Amino acid sequence: MKARYLFRLDDICPTMDWARFNAVADIFMRFEVQPLLGVIPDNKDASLKRDPADPRFWDKMRHFHSARGWTISQHGYQHQYVTQDAGILGINKNSEFAGLPRDIQFEKIAKGKIILTKEGLATDIFMPPSHSFDQNTIDALMDSEFRFVTDGYSILPYERKGIKFIPCQISRLIPIPIGLVTFCLHTNTIEADFPEKLNHFLTNNRNRTINFTEAAEVRASASQVLIEGVVLSVRRAAHSVRARRRAV
Repeated sequence: MKARYLFRLDDICPTMDWARFNAVADIFMRFEVQPLLGVIPDNKDASLKRDPADPRFWDKMRHFHSARGWTISQHGYQHQYVTQDAGILGINKNSEFAGLPRDIQFEKIAKGKIILTKEGLATDIFMPPSHSFDQNTIDALMDSEFRFVTDGYSILPYERKGIKFIPCQISRLIPIPIGLVTFCLHTNTIEADFPEKLNHFLTNNRNRTINFTEAAEVRASASQVLIEGVVLSVRRAAHSVRARRRAV
C-alpha cells in the first residue's frame, strides 16, 4: 500500500513542557491532523516534570478528544520504570511492565484505565512506556478489554494473541514510501526547529496523513509477525556484535 502517516504524541501529562506541546498542537490543528495522544494516567516520572502541573489538564484532554477528534491512548500507568527488561521488542532496557507477573501488570493497567474512564477518556488503546512489554502485558491487556497496542515493528498492522498492533517505527520526519508509518513524537524533548520541520512535512504530506481510527481499519497481515521477528533477530545480532567488539 502507498504510505499512510499517523502521528502519536508520547508522555502527555499535567507537568509536561506546555510551550513545546502547544507549538506542535497548533500545527496539527491548523492542518486538521488528529494525532494519537499517549496520556499517562498518574504520572510519577520526575523526568517529565517540566512545568508546574496544569490544573486544567483533564479539561484540555477532553477538549482535544471531543472537539478536535484526537484519539486518546493509555500510556502505561505511572511511567515509572521498575525493571530492566527490554520486553518483546528489545529496544530499551527499562520497563514499567515487562518482567513483572501477569497479575501485577493487570493491576497497574486496570488502575490506569479507571483513572482515564473517570475523566471521560475511556480508551481501548495502549501505549507501552519505553516500547517495552511482554506476553504477560498482552495477556493483561486482553483481560482489561484493550483491543489495540500502538507499537511494534512492521509495515502494516498485525495481530498477536487477540490484540491488534498498529506499528510505530520512527521519530524523524522522513517520508517513507510504503506501509502504515507511525511517527513517535516526544514533545518534551523536541528541538527548537521541530515545529518548522513538522509544518514543512505536513505541507507536503497532509493528503497521506490519517487518524488512529483510520489506521485501525487497515487490514492486519499475519506476515507482519514474521517481519517483526526478522527485524528483532537483526537487532539482536547487531547488538551481540557490538558487545563482542567492546569486549575485545
